[in-house]
Amino acid sequence: QGILWQRLGQTHSTRQSPWVACCVQTVLAFVVVLGFALAGRDLFTWLTGIGAVGVILLQSMAGVAIIVFFRKTNLDRRVWNTLIAPITSLAGLLTLLFFAFKNLTTLVGAKGAI
Repeated sequence: QGILWQRLGQTHSTRQSPWVACCVQTVLAFVVVLGFALAGRDLFTWLTGIGAVGVILLQSMAGVAIIVFFRKTNLDRRVWNTLIAPITSLAGLLTLLFFAFKNLTTLVGAKGAI
């Protein structure tokens, strides 16, 4: 699509695997692990905490997408399925997201400010 560096999409001539993207991801993962090791931080706790926040955020975005999709298309006119249930779940997810951000230091096991 041209959004990122075009070579990331380059595939191996024989295996058809995205070898450039794989190499870049491997280097980035090494840098992150090395950074956490040098700083003496617990990588697992940080990544699971941030990952949990990311999942809640993505689920919230999906909830918004469901509402918008059915409002635009009228493929399903059942109010419970297309409006009430998605809004209810979105409200719960946004509440979870608020508390996850409010308590992020506890979630990632940080001592003091992040």
